[in-house]
Amino acid sequence: MTKENATQKKNNKHDFLVMCKPIHLKIQSVFDYLNNSPNKLLDFNELPDKEKDIYSPLLKAFINEIKRQYARQKNLPKKLVKHLLGKYDFYKIIYIDKEQNTQIRSYNLHATFGTVNQAQETAIIIPTASLPTRFIHLDFVPNNPNTIELYMNKGWQFIFRIHNTKNSIKPSLVFDIELIGIPITLTTSTCLGNKHLAL
Repeated sequence: MTKENATQKKNNKHDFLVMCKPIHLKIQSVFDYLNNSPNKLLDFNELPDKEKDIYSPLLKAFINEIKRQYARQKNLPKKLVKHLLGKYDFYKIIYIDKEQNTQIRSYNLHATFGTVNQAQETAIIIPTASLPTRFIHLDFVPNNPNTIELYMNKGWQFIFRIHNTKNSIKPSLVFDIELIGIPITLTTSTCLGNKHLAL
């Protein structure tokens, strides 16, 4: 999160999220605080009250903006998942050492997997994942001032953790975003031992 991308975030050819003026001013005030901090000789982690002065205002602004946009765009949950996971369908390969097997999870959000064509028959029919239609919960993770959690219907869950990318005190904050809950419509195949599964 920098000055340049704090105002808007683009997804493909349309604006995904355009911040209103009060939210932008709140974010700008945090950047100004970092740019003009009297503690320039300290590392970022040594800043006193960084949770109260930096993380909390930014995350509250983010929460408020998501809620404001949701009131205007009821398809925002679907757009948000597509924005976070990307415009291309993909496979995620997970090796489980304890069980000595490999899982292949299909993120078929755009219905491009398992399509039949004349040249080759598809080996597996992969259903299109169900995308969310509602936000259920969006708030801070308890006792964690730099992390928020987002629960949506149909099984989608994300956490957003904000942190500084540099040791020095500069306005260079980013989100680490983790998918912690998935819908049952995401196809997962298990490969045991040396067996291979054609997709």
